[in-house]
Amino acid sequence: MAKDEENEEKSLIPEGLAASLSFLSERQQKLAILLCQSGQSHLFEHWPVPSATPNTPSANAVAKIKVNFMKQLEVMDDGYANRGGLLQYIANAKELLVASARGDNPLADWTPHVPKSGQIYELGTAHFTAMEKVGMDQVGNCGFVLVAGGLGERLGYSGIKLGLPTEMTTETCYLQYYIETILAIQNNYAVKGMKLPLCIMVSNDTNAGTVKLLEDNEYFGMSTDQVSLIQQGDGVPALLDNEARIALDPKDRYKIQAKPHGHGDIHALMYAHGVAEKWANQGIRWAVFCQDTNGLAFHTLPLALGVSQSNGLIMNSLAVPRRAKQAIGAIARLVNNFSGEERYV
Repeated sequence: MAKDEENEEKSLIPEGLAASLSFLSERQQKLAILLCQSGQSHLFEHWPVPSATPNTPSANAVAKIKVNFMKQLEVMDDGYANRGGLLQYIANAKELLVASARGDNPLADWTPHVPKSGQIYELGTAHFTAMEKVGMDQVGNCGFVLVAGGLGERLGYSGIKLGLPTEMTTETCYLQYYIETILAIQNNYAVKGMKLPLCIMVSNDTNAGTVKLLEDNEYFGMSTDQVSLIQQGDGVPALLDNEARIALDPKDRYKIQAKPHGHGDIHALMYAHGVAEKWANQGIRWAVFCQDTNGLAFHTLPLALGVSQSNGLIMNSLAVPRRAKQAIGAIARLVNNFSGEERYV
């Protein structure tokens, strides 16, 4: 390496980090230096130079805090390992942020259409009632999955969304409503003695609140062995700006501010924790996935099961007609204007 390049590389490394490399592992040293070279020097700018009297209680405490900070970065690096680690995460973020600033639209060459497949059912029709009847024979064979990794921030609520009231008359919270509904299905439609399981995916943000809500209310009448809690990891780093600088926790400068991966984690977590295998061994046939605040989901459960049973489906999604500009997700068929390629999103 040329002398000028070596000096430039050293200038990217804050003094406090450079003086702390000796007590970091080889991997941590390499990761910290590469992050600085990728525009993340700010992560270490507040690091104090180690004390001139090492091996004192205060010096050891500071060293431990720094090591724990690097361990969090290692976990995040591992969590993105199959896609190139944190450095690739930063590179991807920069590319996307530049494209966003330019106003690029990745779907500019695609036109949305109503999906070709699918069936439409209207409440009260013979068609609806017949399919619902088929599903009623299946409701006693279900395991239920709640994806509840997010807080109610966009609703102006600081707690877990499962603790929100479903309505204001009784103020029954969502978790109570879900559990009591599952127990009612179990008591009326499951084989005698069979417990219908509930799996709840939580995150670092919602785990403690979910556990407390369950324990404070004695699991709302459900046996503790019916409930599986699976937790998302630290997630991915939040970003400060359009330069894709990783954000530090405003309350703790030795902690990365992280965001959960999203609800797509649930399938891998159920597999990794053995939940899916356990349910299959218990005779559970259907896994019913539900958002944390979708109180209407159970109303159409028999219909959805009936459609899956009648058509031999291994997966089925339920949706309602979406009005133009309505702020909800949608299932759509995208057709490329040039190649004719189709995608469902």
